[in-house]
Amino acid sequence: MDHARVGDDSERETTWARARDDFTTTNHEAMNQNSGDKGFGRLNQKRRFTIYSQVIPSTFTELRKLKKPLIKDSSLIGEIPETIGNLAELEELDLSNNSLTGTILSGLFLLKNLTTVYLYKNHLFGPIPQPIEALKMEVIDLSENNLTGTISDDFGTLTELSLLSLFSNQLSREIPESISHLPSLAYNHFTGKVPEYLCANGGLIGIVAFDNNLSGELPNSLGNCSSLLIVRVNGNRLSGSISAGL
Repeated sequence: MDHARVGDDSERETTWARARDDFTTTNHEAMNQNSGDKGFGRLNQKRRFTIYSQVIPSTFTELRKLKKPLIKDSSLIGEIPETIGNLAELEELDLSNNSLTGTILSGLFLLKNLTTVYLYKNHLFGPIPQPIEALKMEVIDLSENNLTGTISDDFGTLTELSLLSLFSNQLSREIPESISHLPSLAYNHFTGKVPEYLCANGGLIGIVAFDNNLSGELPNSLGNCSSLLIVRVNGNRLSGSISAGL
């Protein structure tokens, strides 16, 4: 992964896309259960899932043992079924780069086995649901939608979280102090200061928060964060000096 200096605009369009790609799991099977009799699609002999419908039917969530539905880049439309919370064994969900609308349903982040959610590049709107009780979450990418509201303090309870990407939404207000891994927040309306203890867990990789309304100084503690590779905070109202370690 390339290093990016504070305020450098030369790779603005691709920086966090690269970070996202580094986190993307590439060796998962498309489905863990054959759903050919549900009218939505089916697995072929190479375990690839073929889509027969552009709308996710409500019967999709009757596949109670489904663990990893990875259905990105499939021209899906409509809404995510309200019964998504019935998939108690769900571990990973990838519906990215489709044309899904509606809200993110509250039942999704109540699933105890959930570790990965990719919903980026859709047309989802409304707030990020609360509470968040999926404490095994490692990757959440909700970027490039039309989400509004605030970031919940509940994200601070996700101790396994390594990537939280929320850029290109309409989120606002201050970033919760409880978040020890700053998400990708570019193209939003956040205010206030950058939280002090972002690298408290020692795994902070990137700060991508350009084009907001953040103010104050960058925390000096970031200069001692050995895992930090990307800092993109241009387009804010930050002041003061930059730590020598950055």
